[in-house]
Amino acid sequence: MIGRWNRKYRQEGSYFPKRCGGSEKKIDLEKLEKSIKATQDMPLKKAAQEFGV
Repeated sequence: MIGRWNRKYRQEGSYFPKRCGGSEKKIDLEKLEKSIKATQDMPLKKAAQEFGV
């Protein structure tokens, strides 16, 4: 067990786990906020089409 920790530190320079993956934001949050303020009654499907998600 200690050997693995030591090897990890030598290879990566840290004992901490790597960050988990994630995805980039698919939409511009500022554009979304402006769109919501302008058309508050827009159906969800139409909003999704507008932002391509």
